[in-house]
Amino acid sequence: MNTEKDKFYGILSIVDIKNTIVDGENALSLDIPPLTTKNIKLVHYPDCQQLIIWLPEQGMFYDNITIQHQESQRVIYKAKIDDILSGSIQLIFDSLMIPVGISIVKIVHQNKSSHEITIEKLKEGVLPEAPAIIEQPEDKSDSEPITYRDGFGNPIPNEDLILRSKLLDQLALKFSRKLEFEGTGRSGSIKYIEGDRTAKFYVEMGGGKCIFYVDIPTESNWEKETVFGIQERNDILQFIAEETLRKQTTSSDAYYVIGERDILFMNK
Repeated sequence: MNTEKDKFYGILSIVDIKNTIVDGENALSLDIPPLTTKNIKLVHYPDCQQLIIWLPEQGMFYDNITIQHQESQRVIYKAKIDDILSGSIQLIFDSLMIPVGISIVKIVHQNKSSHEITIEKLKEGVLPEAPAIIEQPEDKSDSEPITYRDGFGNPIPNEDLILRSKLLDQLALKFSRKLEFEGTGRSGSIKYIEGDRTAKFYVEMGGGKCIFYVDIPTESNWEKETVFGIQERNDILQFIAEETLRKQTTSSDAYYVIGERDILFMNK
């Protein structure tokens, strides 16, 4: 799990996109559509960011992706496309892991062709001088949704368009979620807000190395005591823990422990 010091809250922008097509004899696709800014979406909120990429060809034909920071030459991220694919063409990344400076996102096809996206992460609080995404001349040939076909030439239902819409709606809610802290002294509460749904968790001061703790419903009581599904529990608790640690503690030695009934905020 990344710690707070591994997160970089500056604005991310696209600097350049390069498509390298290899027409080898073992190529699975000799005519790979280019990746353009239409295939990329950057979502920025104060406390979270997303880099979303829709591959121009089905993900099953791709091999791997790497993100490398240019100044340090450190590989920030590397994975097989099959392991991170959402649907058949979508990739979603938490871009807070990308350090300040220039990085290269390289997506390699199984036939060794590739898409390279040059991105820049600005320092926190610095606004870009240019638009966050570079504009490309409109290509009318690419204005219609991509139609995929099977080996017999029959159209494959593009479920990604539906999935994309649903995911973006979900992402919008996730990125707009927030916490409200109430109370002072020995007790208070934290209100988790996501769209029109809310849940309140009570806070008590601790003792010894425990600064304070947050009462949370157990898995068996979660849906009874909140309006959120059990499948949302871990993600919500992680968000509460990280945001509360960042906003309600001042010591660099502070950390949290998520248990079955509470979240403890401790000092080393």
